[in-house]
Amino acid sequence: MTRSHSPGMASHMYFSWTTPLIVRAYRHGLKEEDVSSTSDWRCPLLPDTTSLLALFDSLEGDLRSRLWLMMRWRMIKAAVLMFLYSAIQLVLPLLLRGAVVAVDDDDPDGWWYAVAIGGLVFTGSLCKEHQLWLNYQVGAELRALFAALVYRRAMSMRQYELQPSTTNLITVDAQKFNELLPMINWLWAAPLSITAAAVILVSIEGREPSRAVLTTHLRAQGVACNVSFA
Repeated sequence: MTRSHSPGMASHMYFSWTTPLIVRAYRHGLKEEDVSSTSDWRCPLLPDTTSLLALFDSLEGDLRSRLWLMMRWRMIKAAVLMFLYSAIQLVLPLLLRGAVVAVDDDDPDGWWYAVAIGGLVFTGSLCKEHQLWLNYQVGAELRALFAALVYRRAMSMRQYELQPSTTNLITVDAQKFNELLPMINWLWAAPLSITAAAVILVSIEGREPSRAVLTTHLRAQGVACNVSFA
């Protein structure tokens, strides 16, 4: 792999797909020598299917345990990054509130709030995008691995035992992992963020505003039910 095909630092910080070769193609266009510098061009960001199968076969246990051993550290890292992003999203309104109070009180140290907000927004963006990229990697590898396992099994079966429609359906279903994994952390992050935000709101404003919001919501639901049955 040449230097032109490897991702730079900025690419690793975000989605890791913008290589110097792509940048040069966008700005100046490519020549034949740019793309023929290596005879075996592969994406350096994801392992090939042969490596995935070799790693899968080298592990012991059932299917779930093998998959967990292959993907566990990236999944844990993505979950930690998602937790940091959720925590930052909860802290930002509090810092913004502090900045508004500092402006009203002519506090000379209020600019620290602006610095903190900018730093947290940048850090939160990195955490969110990097966990998305890690989960996308895992999803893409699972898709490739499942497709390879299905076809390897199909190749080992006799022709009269093989059901092409079933094989094709399983291969199509493997794509669902690639679509699910980037969003999987929201299953726990969204309820956690909502609960934490409600607790913070009650601790700051008291119970009366929360009761008013809940009453308004229930009243709106009642009106909607009455309209639907009318």
